[in-house]
Amino acid sequence: MSKNNETFWEEMFTYYAQIKNPSQEDIVALLREIQEAIGCIPKTFQERAATCMKTSPVLISTIIKKYPSLKEESFQHEIRVCTGPCCTSKGSLEIQKELQNLLHIETNQVTKDQRIYLTTQCCMKHCKKGPNLMINGKVFHGLTKERVIELLQDLPPLSFL
Repeated sequence: MSKNNETFWEEMFTYYAQIKNPSQEDIVALLREIQEAIGCIPKTFQERAATCMKTSPVLISTIIKKYPSLKEESFQHEIRVCTGPCCTSKGSLEIQKELQNLLHIETNQVTKDQRIYLTTQCCMKHCKKGPNLMINGKVFHGLTKERVIELLQDLPPLSFL
């Protein structure tokens, strides 16, 4: 069965969801199966694993960090779009949609080249200057779609250091 096939994933998650009171060993077994199938454990799969195992995504992420043999997906640049009320009223959701279109991913996903991870943050505490965007920890204010394109073009290319 193809590991890209949704049926494969549904069967795996259904199997693990049937475990009553899953232990850490059960969670690790599920995470190892995911990693074996696709090489890493992306955020979207961490969320599905958390739901399946009746636990929090934070616990799943902590377990992955605890076990050296498990690895989250890697990326070189993290882009966070502010989705607080002030930034949203100033167009941050349009900025988010533009990034999704430009990068060909949804929020909380990594681009196919493993270069950019797109996510959101409820508030960056720069409300008067919004809409705000954070790239690798640096906040940019008063964004427009045109400025977002410039910022993407300014990102260094993928390196394999």
